[in-house]
Amino acid sequence: MGVLLAALLLQGCGGAKAVRYGEHPRQVADLYLPKGISAPVPAVVYFHGGGFRAGDKALDDLTRQLKTDFNSRGIAFISANYRYATDGLTLRDSMQDGLALITYLQQHADTFTLDAQRMALMGGSAGGGIAQFVALQTNGLDESLPRVKGVALLNAQSTYNPVHWNLIGYQLCSEPDFDAFTGALGDTLDDLSAGLLYSDAEAGVALLDAVSGVTLIDAQDPPVAFFYWTTELRPYSLTEISNGLPGYDHVIHHPMLGEAFQLIAQDRGHVTEVHLVNDYAGLSRSEPLTAAPEAFGLMYQDLLRFTLETLLN
Repeated sequence: MGVLLAALLLQGCGGAKAVRYGEHPRQVADLYLPKGISAPVPAVVYFHGGGFRAGDKALDDLTRQLKTDFNSRGIAFISANYRYATDGLTLRDSMQDGLALITYLQQHADTFTLDAQRMALMGGSAGGGIAQFVALQTNGLDESLPRVKGVALLNAQSTYNPVHWNLIGYQLCSEPDFDAFTGALGDTLDDLSAGLLYSDAEAGVALLDAVSGVTLIDAQDPPVAFFYWTTELRPYSLTEISNGLPGYDHVIHHPMLGEAFQLIAQDRGHVTEVHLVNDYAGLSRSEPLTAAPEAFGLMYQDLLRFTLETLLN
């Protein structure tokens, strides 16, 4: 990812307008409008990553580049904060903040010079989970409002149920052993379920399933595309994960999560795209990544292509 961002960095310009969509300090987003607009414009809303426990809407190299590229095409870019799944909150609260923001933007589209009919979502990791949740709802919070046009997901998870992870691809984990699995991922899962996973496993799993993309996807949903630049693609054994496997990041951002979503979506009549950097480097999907920097640039261009096509068509 560092190679991608270094290769693509272009400094954006112009300030942001704060959009407060709730009373909590983190229920705020930054709106970057194209210069010189006189009519409502399409918008891309981006949710940052951070395991539902960290991260911020402040532009980094990637989001700065996205803002620059979308603004140059007459499209607004919105970078959103949301409540963390800590201090008695769950990831459902983070997800609901995503819905609340989109609803607020659509209801006040004229105020912000936005086209409520043409909004697309993006998100990285945890933010990808929020973007999925918002895009795959039947109608969102207000049934009179339009659906979003599409959702692009970066290194995102398609399910938060750790038991289901053993069913993904060629078995990301070798067996659904809650205690052993959460030994490595416990901090994240404890926060995501606000302790429910240990104190009430049934309630915890129900919560995690209810906000997972694989549960929500159906044929009527807008276009979805997953993009992964994970550097190692092999599945991991339960023993490796339980022993604090180096490269743990590859587990929670593993492309198999997107490929599992794609298979389930296909069974339900939805066409989902899944892209790996390997695809652009001429490697098979089973080979460890040895891509040249230009492969990341090609992936970025495909990310733009997908978002623009869904947003403007």
